[in-house]
Amino acid sequence: LVISSVLVWLLMKLIRILKTNCCSENTFCKVEFKIEGTNIVLNGLVDTGNLLMDPIFHKPVHILEESVISDREEIKDIPLENLTGFHMIPYHTIGNHGVLSVVEVEEFVIFIGERQIQLGRQLCGVTPRNLSGNHKYQLIVNKRAW
Repeated sequence: LVISSVLVWLLMKLIRILKTNCCSENTFCKVEFKIEGTNIVLNGLVDTGNLLMDPIFHKPVHILEESVISDREEIKDIPLENLTGFHMIPYHTIGNHGVLSVVEVEEFVIFIGERQIQLGRQLCGVTPRNLSGNHKYQLIVNKRAW
Protein backbone atom coordinates (compact mmCIF):
# COMPACT_ATOMS: atom_id res chain seq x y z
CA LEU A 1 0.00 0.00 0.00
CA VAL A 2 2.82 2.41 0.87
CA ILE A 3 4.70 1.60 -2.34
CA SER A 4 1.54 2.14 -4.40
CA SER A 5 0.94 5.48 -2.72
CA VAL A 6 4.50 6.61 -3.41
CA LEU A 7 4.26 5.53 -7.06
CA VAL A 8 0.98 7.41 -7.52
CA TRP A 9 2.50 10.51 -5.89
CA LEU A 10 5.56 10.30 -8.19
CA LEU A 11 3.36 9.85 -11.25
CA MET A 12 1.26 12.90 -10.30
CA LYS A 13 4.43 14.93 -9.75
CA LEU A 14 5.76 13.88 -13.18
CA ILE A 15 2.49 14.83 -14.89
CA ARG A 16 2.57 18.25 -13.21
CA ILE A 17 6.16 18.86 -14.31
CA LEU A 18 5.40 17.86 -17.90
CA LYS A 19 2.29 20.03 -17.95
CA THR A 20 4.15 23.02 -16.51
CA ASN A 21 7.02 22.75 -18.95
CA CYS A 22 5.19 22.37 -22.27
CA CYS A 23 7.84 24.60 -23.86
CA SER A 24 10.87 22.34 -24.11
CA GLU A 25 13.22 25.26 -24.76
CA ASN A 26 13.29 29.02 -24.61
CA THR A 27 10.74 30.63 -26.94
CA PHE A 28 10.41 34.21 -28.16
CA CYS A 29 7.02 35.88 -27.85
CA LYS A 30 5.18 39.20 -27.76
CA VAL A 31 3.83 40.38 -24.43
CA GLU A 32 1.20 43.03 -23.80
CA PHE A 33 0.46 44.40 -20.35
CA LYS A 34 -0.71 47.51 -18.59
CA ILE A 35 1.13 49.33 -15.82
CA GLU A 36 -0.33 52.38 -14.11
CA GLY A 37 -2.86 52.66 -16.94
CA THR A 38 -0.20 52.61 -19.67
CA ASN A 39 -0.37 49.84 -22.30
CA ILE A 40 2.97 48.34 -23.18
CA VAL A 41 3.80 45.84 -25.93
CA LEU A 42 7.27 44.35 -26.03
CA ASN A 43 9.30 41.32 -26.98
CA GLY A 44 9.70 38.58 -24.42
CA LEU A 45 11.61 35.38 -23.92
CA VAL A 46 9.80 32.47 -22.28
CA ASP A 47 12.59 31.11 -20.12
CA THR A 48 11.95 27.59 -18.85
CA GLY A 49 14.87 28.12 -16.46
CA ASN A 50 13.35 31.18 -14.76
CA LEU A 51 12.15 29.75 -11.46
CA LEU A 52 11.95 33.04 -9.55
CA MET A 53 9.04 33.02 -7.11
CA ASP A 54 7.88 35.80 -4.82
CA PRO A 55 8.41 34.45 -1.28
CA ILE A 56 5.61 36.61 0.13
CA PHE A 57 2.82 36.10 -2.41
CA HIS A 58 4.03 32.69 -3.69
CA LYS A 59 3.64 33.82 -7.31
CA PRO A 60 6.06 33.53 -10.23
CA VAL A 61 8.03 36.67 -11.09
CA HIS A 62 8.83 37.82 -14.64
CA ILE A 63 11.94 39.95 -15.23
CA LEU A 64 11.45 43.36 -16.89
CA GLU A 65 14.05 45.87 -18.06
CA GLU A 66 13.70 49.12 -16.09
CA SER A 67 14.07 51.11 -19.34
CA VAL A 68 10.65 49.81 -20.43
CA ILE A 69 9.15 51.87 -17.61
CA SER A 70 11.55 54.82 -17.61
CA ASP A 71 11.22 55.37 -21.38
CA ARG A 72 7.41 55.72 -21.29
CA GLU A 73 6.38 59.38 -21.21
CA GLU A 74 3.21 58.64 -19.19
CA ILE A 75 4.98 56.94 -16.28
CA LYS A 76 8.66 57.88 -16.45
CA ASP A 77 8.29 60.46 -13.67
CA ILE A 78 6.70 58.02 -11.22
CA PRO A 79 9.33 56.64 -8.82
CA LEU A 80 9.56 52.86 -8.95
CA GLU A 81 8.65 52.74 -5.25
CA ASN A 82 5.30 54.40 -6.02
CA LEU A 83 4.22 51.88 -8.67
CA THR A 84 1.40 49.45 -7.84
CA GLY A 85 2.45 46.50 -5.71
CA PHE A 86 6.04 47.67 -5.22
CA HIS A 87 8.10 45.52 -2.87
CA MET A 88 11.50 43.87 -2.88
CA ILE A 89 12.44 40.20 -2.93
CA PRO A 90 15.72 38.31 -2.64
CA TYR A 91 17.07 36.57 -5.73
CA HIS A 92 19.93 34.24 -6.54
CA THR A 93 21.37 33.44 -9.97
CA ILE A 94 24.54 31.75 -11.08
CA GLY A 95 27.26 34.09 -9.86
CA ASN A 96 24.94 36.80 -8.54
CA HIS A 97 22.48 37.49 -5.73
CA GLY A 98 20.80 40.42 -4.02
CA VAL A 99 17.37 42.03 -3.82
CA LEU A 100 15.10 42.83 -6.74
CA SER A 101 12.41 45.50 -6.99
CA VAL A 102 9.03 44.01 -7.90
CA VAL A 103 5.91 45.75 -9.24
CA GLU A 104 2.49 44.46 -10.23
CA VAL A 105 1.26 44.76 -13.81
CA GLU A 106 -2.23 44.08 -15.09
CA GLU A 107 -3.84 42.49 -18.13
CA PHE A 108 -0.71 40.46 -18.91
CA VAL A 109 -1.11 38.64 -22.26
CA ILE A 110 1.48 36.45 -24.00
CA PHE A 111 1.38 35.85 -27.76
CA ILE A 112 3.34 32.81 -28.98
CA GLY A 113 2.66 32.23 -32.67
CA GLU A 114 -1.10 31.81 -33.00
CA ARG A 115 -1.47 31.08 -29.29
CA GLN A 116 -2.68 33.75 -26.85
CA ILE A 117 -2.24 33.22 -23.10
CA GLN A 118 -4.11 35.66 -20.83
CA LEU A 119 -2.72 35.74 -17.32
CA GLY A 120 -4.27 38.81 -15.68
CA ARG A 121 -2.26 40.52 -12.93
CA GLN A 122 1.38 39.47 -12.73
CA LEU A 123 4.51 40.34 -10.78
CA CYS A 124 7.54 41.75 -12.60
CA GLY A 125 10.98 42.09 -11.13
CA VAL A 126 12.60 45.25 -12.47
CA THR A 127 16.25 45.08 -13.46
CA PRO A 128 18.40 48.09 -14.42
CA ARG A 129 20.43 46.04 -16.92
CA ASN A 130 19.63 45.01 -20.51
CA LEU A 131 18.38 41.44 -20.66
CA SER A 132 19.66 40.75 -24.17
CA GLY A 133 22.78 42.20 -25.73
CA ASN A 134 21.03 42.97 -29.01
CA HIS A 135 17.76 44.25 -27.42
CA LYS A 136 15.92 41.29 -28.97
CA TYR A 137 13.73 41.05 -25.84
CA GLN A 138 12.97 43.27 -22.84
CA LEU A 139 11.15 40.77 -20.62
CA ILE A 140 11.93 37.28 -19.39
CA VAL A 141 8.64 35.45 -19.00
CA ASN A 142 8.41 33.02 -16.09
CA LYS A 143 6.99 29.77 -17.49
CA ARG A 144 5.50 28.90 -14.10
CA ALA A 145 2.89 31.64 -14.57
CA TRP A 146 0.63 29.31 -16.55
